[in-house]
Amino acid sequence: MANLICLGAARQHAGERIGVNPTEQGAGCIPQPRVYATASLHDVGVRALSVLGLGAVAMRTVPMDASRRRADSEALERMIDADIAAGCTPVAVIATAGDVRTGTVDPVDRMLRIAHDRGVWLHVDGAYGGFGVLDERVRSLYGDMGAIDSLAVDPHKWMAVPLGCGAAIVRDGALQQRSLVIGRPDFHHFDPATRADVGSPFDEFGEGSLYSSVDFSARSRSLTVWAALKEIGMDGMRARVRRHLDCARRVAELVRMNDRLELVAEPELSICCFRYIPAGSSREPSTVLDKFNEAVLKGIRARGLSVPSSAVVDEKFVIRPAFVGPNTEIADAELLVREVLAMGDQLSAR
Repeated sequence: MANLICLGAARQHAGERIGVNPTEQGAGCIPQPRVYATASLHDVGVRALSVLGLGAVAMRTVPMDASRRRADSEALERMIDADIAAGCTPVAVIATAGDVRTGTVDPVDRMLRIAHDRGVWLHVDGAYGGFGVLDERVRSLYGDMGAIDSLAVDPHKWMAVPLGCGAAIVRDGALQQRSLVIGRPDFHHFDPATRADVGSPFDEFGEGSLYSSVDFSARSRSLTVWAALKEIGMDGMRARVRRHLDCARRVAELVRMNDRLELVAEPELSICCFRYIPAGSSREPSTVLDKFNEAVLKGIRARGLSVPSSAVVDEKFVIRPAFVGPNTEIADAELLVREVLAMGDQLSAR
């Protein structure tokens, strides 16, 4: 939902730049809309384009740079300029701050400059990795977060609040509300009349309005965020993020120390992708190693001591621990590596 709201604001921005109002006229009033992101963009990004009427056809896939992990900013620049020359309308550039497969952060600052030099909206999908900005060791990866146009971040991930809590942060609040405008019911008064206490909680709705989200009626999601911050504070949240990044780095360290394990993606945030390499398997087809590691993963989960997820990175099936649990410690990261080795050894011996 957070990405949908942010990209809805981007659609409104693109329309207003050319003198149309997509909220009233529909997305068809924007000639050949284009949105730019790498193939690592979460599926909800493309879904949002469909819901907003831009369609999946609007998505332009930006190639990866030499690292094969993040957007090639030079290629992005060429793509946008070619589309403008062809009469297309760039709607948004999406930078991923924490790819859900590897945790990699796109070059946000360079993408921001390219987008803003052309009057294009820069949206950051930080649903998973947005909170990584709290760790000063990786802070520079995020660039100037105050200059981006919108950010989506999910408190239900790293903050561990109940599922279904996303935050859409849009720099131009008035434009964001224009992107979701509805007929104003005469029985609702949205705008706060005063900062002082009111006689009754029913006198005003407070900050925000029915134009702030797709929901007309919704539970108070923000209350769960407030409660989490009330419990641990910003210092506690920073410590949690730093500890989780340490967990991923510890896994990588242990993997590099063991010739039965292969580090497939160096951790940038709190995800580490690796796999087990059985002795004598160097000549085996990749599909054999994939099936073996899938069996390792299932075996670990069945034991119940560690519950990692998986991903496909560089066409390899990998074990993918994503450290976001509030109680996860370095000892849990070390336990996971021992579990992978034990299960891999057990399956290799058969």
